[in-house]
Formats: sequence, structure tokens, C-alpha cells
Amino acid sequence: MPITVCCVNSCLAKDIVMFYFPRDKNMQSLWLSYVAPHSPELLQLTSKQLAKKKICIRHFEHQYLDGFTRKYHGYPTLLTEEEIACGVPSQSITDYFDHTYCKRRQGMEEAAPEIIKKPKYSKEYMLDPTQLGSV
Repeated sequence: MPITVCCVNSCLAKDIVMFYFPRDKNMQSLWLSYVAPHSPELLQLTSKQLAKKKICIRHFEHQYLDGFTRKYHGYPTLLTEEEIACGVPSQSITDYFDHTYCKRRQGMEEAAPEIIKKPKYSKEYMLDPTQLGSV
């Protein structure tokens, strides 16, 4: 029986769970966008040739797996040994700080620091009972 080898150049995994490249052209191009920088020779293959290539389970985040089965929308994102060890793509660590909610929060602190830094229950916000009329 032939040994199954992962098509990612830096990967040394053999005979573990492997997934074929998808046949869908959109999914193939998504996979290639992640894998091609590490295995540029894959760019020379036709769609049919590419569909015969396999990538091992180590290159998939847990969110894209259901046990040992790849979810339909799953694609390989862990391509270096560091990413595989951490289980997180290295670019997503920096992307975390680029989310809009982080920018919105930073912008608010710069624009109105007095609003952000006031304690929730300061004396300024408490009602003075003498200002309340009789009920």
C-alpha cells in the first residue's frame, strides 16, 4: 500500500487523516490562497490534478473539524510548525486587534476620555433627594 503524504512542502506527516482538495473551484482557490505560499508548485496544476492532492488534518483548525471529519466549509489555515503547535494561524493573532469593535473603543477613548473613564455610579449621576418634588 502506498504511503500517503501531505502536499504542503514543510509538512512531514505521513499516513494520518488526509483530506482531498475540494472539487469546487471557489473552495479550491480558497485552499490555494493559504497553501500556495508554502507549496508554490500547486499553482501549476489543473483543477483535476489539484483535486487528487491531499492535505493532512494537522493543517486544519479545530473549528473546521468534526472529530476526524472536515466540515464542508473548512479549509487549511495552519501551515507552519509554529501555527500547528499553537493551533492558531499566525496572522489571526494580529488580526484580532484590527476588528472594528477594538477601533471603535480606541476612537471613543481619544474623542471623549471623560465619558469612558467616569465610574458608573459617581456622585454626579446620583439624584439629590431634595431636588425631587413631593409625590
